[in-house]
Amino acid sequence: MKRPSIGSADNNFALLRLAAASLVLVSHGFLLTGRDDPVLGVGLETLGDLAVTGFFAISGFLVARSWCRDARLGPYVARRALRIVPALWVVVLVSAYGLGPLLTTLPVQDYLASGATHAYVAGNAVFHTTLYLPGVFDGNPHGSVNGSLWTLPMEVEAYLAVAAIGLLGAFRRPRFVVGLWALLLLLDAPLGPGHHPLIARFVSTTLAEHSVDRLATFFGAALLYVLRDRDLVRGRVLAPLALLWVAALGTPLEHLAGAVTIPYAVVFLAYRGPAVVRRLAPRTDVSYGIYLYGWPVEQAIRSLAGHGLRPLPMIALAAPATYLLALASWRFVEAPALRLRNRTSALRASPQPART
Repeated sequence: MKRPSIGSADNNFALLRLAAASLVLVSHGFLLTGRDDPVLGVGLETLGDLAVTGFFAISGFLVARSWCRDARLGPYVARRALRIVPALWVVVLVSAYGLGPLLTTLPVQDYLASGATHAYVAGNAVFHTTLYLPGVFDGNPHGSVNGSLWTLPMEVEAYLAVAAIGLLGAFRRPRFVVGLWALLLLLDAPLGPGHHPLIARFVSTTLAEHSVDRLATFFGAALLYVLRDRDLVRGRVLAPLALLWVAALGTPLEHLAGAVTIPYAVVFLAYRGPAVVRRLAPRTDVSYGIYLYGWPVEQAIRSLAGHGLRPLPMIALAAPATYLLALASWRFVEAPALRLRNRTSALRASPQPART
């Protein structure tokens, strides 16, 4: 069977997104019951951190493809906004005005009148991550309402970076993307310039926390899209990269090795994995919904079940509830937004009749 070409629609990205979202839910099942993550101690990151890194690799490849296929700023911004904003706003509103009044330790009137409640909605609606609602989950090991939202500002930074360098024509100049990726790796390297006080202060004031790690992963995958015609994605390259990353686990070089290996592994699995795997791809993309709803669902279960709840029962209870909410998010929020996105792009791409 002929292998799919890199960049084609014949890929395993949907399944990879679902796997990453599920791993995040599993990891949080340990964290939110006060237990150690299953892989913590093997390396410097948790299972959830690794899954998020995989998300950024997937996003980097697909967002670069999106820009290269239609390099117009307006449609690009519309595509990105309609993909992530509607579902985000819904989960924020549901958390603040649905879940919050049910579980807050405050009188409901006081909770609804609190400035902190409205600040939670206003902040998260514009990607200024706000984690706490008054009196909600105060007795849990972690009091944040939705800790998953902290990665979204980094995602937006990556989208803006793609637009900025795309407008400069960088995606038609592979060397420019190589240079950007190399700069991010250099900033992330132990003892590299990113650790100089002045540069570190600049990075910390202009980028979200841990953005350099994620941006390096994002643009590593974007680079693989830019170089898609050069047949670089091969098993004989992945194997030594994987060994390098495993050897670096638990050392200061772990993040750097991951920023090189994980994008390559993600694209390899998307296009060079077994063909039979593509038949398992879900017809509905519930990965974003699982990511958005998993944390508040697990927090609610932990709040209601009490201190004795262990990770595996937590995950078993949270998984079906989260899936149902994610499915509702897809059918009633995300899919309609994507249809609107597609119609908007089609209208903008079609020639306009001359006015007389």
